[in-house]
Amino acid sequence: MDTYHTLPSGDPYNELSAPSVSSWGSTRLTVHAIGTGNNIYEDYWTSGGGGWSGWHQVGTTPPNGAALGPESISRESNYVDMFVPTDSLIYRQTWNGTSWGSWTSEGGPSPSCCIGSVAGSRAAASSWGSDRVDVFDLGLDHGLWTSETRYSGWTTSLGYPSDAEFIGNPAAFSRGTNSIDVFMRGNNGDIYTETWNGSTWSGWTDIGSCPPGNASSPTVASWGSTNLQLYERGRDGNIYQMIWNGTSWGSWTSLRAPSVGAVSDPSAYSRVSNWTDLFVRGADGNIYSTYWDGTSWSSWSDSSVPTG
Repeated sequence: MDTYHTLPSGDPYNELSAPSVSSWGSTRLTVHAIGTGNNIYEDYWTSGGGGWSGWHQVGTTPPNGAALGPESISRESNYVDMFVPTDSLIYRQTWNGTSWGSWTSEGGPSPSCCIGSVAGSRAAASSWGSDRVDVFDLGLDHGLWTSETRYSGWTTSLGYPSDAEFIGNPAAFSRGTNSIDVFMRGNNGDIYTETWNGSTWSGWTDIGSCPPGNASSPTVASWGSTNLQLYERGRDGNIYQMIWNGTSWGSWTSLRAPSVGAVSDPSAYSRVSNWTDLFVRGADGNIYSTYWDGTSWSSWSDSSVPTG
């Protein structure tokens, strides 16, 4: 039987968004998702016998709800920045180690983004230090926009490649200081990537799609400067992985899917070297997970609570 994380008993097991996973250290893993009432729910794991906390609502309901789902990032221990797109703007709330703050508007790309636009997307965020967050979102122009250096304003458009416009949600990760990798899904079915090297963006590179074609936006994880793990849901319903080894991309590998089927974008995080936790929403509304332990992926039908 598949192992899954249900919402609290007061919620009718109805998770309404893809999960978002973040971590502020090797002993902590946090998953966020939208549940009933467009509220944010959280389930976190801690090592040392702590296990999973159980789902509980966090913070307050985002302005006008958060139908596209949250994006969370931890740039230092016991600290979380959470972003949701709604009302054509990006809103942020922060966990400061004790409590969640109020929602504040961080504006949005120009032209506007998010709810109500044909090109709206969930936000993506990356960080290479305690004083740096880069936030990404899709604009109405179908190009990728970024707000740099902790919400300095949506000053940079990364546009889109010459052979495709972007759809869906961005993915981003910082593998080291002054380094960012971003990924987007093109309307031609391919995944594109662009890299920030500390002074310039590289320009978009087409890295193709999983064999059956993609049915989701990508997500990315990394455990070091020479490792990138890209995940997407294929049109056959399975989750696929492709790895960059510091020099080149490998081949796509199927990780299969929960027996109920996967219906959302995947979300992944590597909290220690050679370990990755991967989450996806199932067709029954529950969140399912699997993990890579350095040797192999756990079966979706095995216990998916991290044990490393």
